Amino acid sequence: MNEFRLFQVTRTPHETGVFCSLRLEEAEMPAIVGAWSVLSAFTLWLIPFYDRSLGYRVTYDLFIDAKLRKRYQYQVSGKMINWAAAVFVMPFLSGTWHVELDPLHRVNDDLLKGLWQTSKMFWEDARNDGYLQ
Repeated sequence: MNEFRLFQVTRTPHETGVFCSLRLEEAEMPAIVGAWSVLSAFTLWLIPFYDRSLGYRVTYDLFIDAKLRKRYQYQVSGKMINWAAAVFVMPFLSGTWHVELDPLHRVNDDLLKGLWQTSKMFWEDARNDGYLQ
C-alpha cells in the first residue's frame, strides 16, 4: 500500500470511507487503419497516414462505504498524421496536429493532457452529485 497526501493506493475498497477505482481503456485501432499505417511506414511516410481513432475511455467507479455509488465515464480522443511532407502542410490544417514518425506511438501531449483533465472532471462531477466535498 502506497500513501500520497490525501490518497491511498489499494486494490479493494475500505469498509468505510470513499474509494475510487480508475480504469483506462485504449480505443482499438481499426484493422484497415493499422494496415494503412504499416504501408505508410514501408514507404518511409511518402504515403500519408492519418489516424483519428486515437482515444481512451476513462472510467471512475466511486464507492462509499464499500458500495458502488456511481460510475463516471469520459472519452478522450485525438488525431495524428504521419507523412514525410506533414511539416509543410501543418500550417494549413485546422485544429491541433502532431507529427509522429513512430506509428506505434499513439499517445501525444494533447491526449495525455486530456487524460489528466478527466480527474478534474470526475472530481467536479462527483462534488456536484453530492458525493465528495
